[in-house]
Amino acid sequence: MKKTATPYALVYGTESVLPLKVQIPSLTMAVNKGLAREDNMRLTLQELDSLDEQRLTVQQRLECYQSQMSKAYDKKVKVRSYKAGDMVSAVIRPISTRTKNSKLMPKWDGPYVIQEDYLSERKEDRTSKRSLSTPKRTKDPRSLYEESKQTPTPEEGKELEYMII
Repeated sequence: MKKTATPYALVYGTESVLPLKVQIPSLTMAVNKGLAREDNMRLTLQELDSLDEQRLTVQQRLECYQSQMSKAYDKKVKVRSYKAGDMVSAVIRPISTRTKNSKLMPKWDGPYVIQEDYLSERKEDRTSKRSLSTPKRTKDPRSLYEESKQTPTPEEGKELEYMII
């Protein structure tokens, strides 16, 4: 059995054959022509059994590869936990097409103060003075270091919900 299998071989059970090779028969083709119908059917069933085994080994290799990739990815993931009162900054993602993106635009928005702790969502109050025109979602919030001892007061009526993934 080969180490690698092509998708064509997994679906149809045989490798693809060029028309030139069909015109010049190989040894196996010449031997199969001289076989009786029962012998040919027996060989075909054996090939189908080996095809199932080949598909199973390919599936096992795929699952092994996926688990290796998952482990490698999980090594790089940093677990972050935020509590009520923490200051975070959110990634600015362009949601609407009305805003123009340029290299001089800020990449982060905030600071935000986390008010309550939920399982999959964090509720935050906006503390900066800029107006917010489009909703934003955050994928990688960064904790802000408090440079001053005062906590900025949240702007009234500007509560936003952000989802931390």
